[in-house]
Amino acid sequence: MAKNRHNKQDKPKKASVMKTLKSLPYEKTKFKWKSALKYLGVGFLLYAVLKVLLLLDLRIFFVVYEILAGIPIIAYVIVVRGRMGKTPTPEELPDEWSPAEKQSFIDEENALKKKGRPLLMVALPLLIAIMMAFITEYFFPIYFG
Repeated sequence: MAKNRHNKQDKPKKASVMKTLKSLPYEKTKFKWKSALKYLGVGFLLYAVLKVLLLLDLRIFFVVYEILAGIPIIAYVIVVRGRMGKTPTPEELPDEWSPAEKQSFIDEENALKKKGRPLLMVALPLLIAIMMAFITEYFFPIYFG
């Protein structure tokens, strides 16, 4: 009698994606509803202004909004020196650095991010307005006639 090559004992156990994701270490942060609603509100207000300008056939303001959104985004990248990820922990920094150097690097990273935050606060509502205008001006007419 031939041996079954596909024994249940021989098969490696597959971990489900959810179990794998739950086992990953991450920092749980509370969602800031007040800030999100504030950005959405200002974004919709800017969208309303842009929509009125587009109805008056002043399409140049669509480009103006894009430029106004691009300037703070580029300035943010310059201010934070291109470091946009999570602030590293002292263990992730090079071993050759002294603890004082590691701490000063982390403090500098946090200070740069704090300086750049207002630039994102300007850019985000503009990006929301541009997105809404793009959807209503281009997407809806194409797909919904």
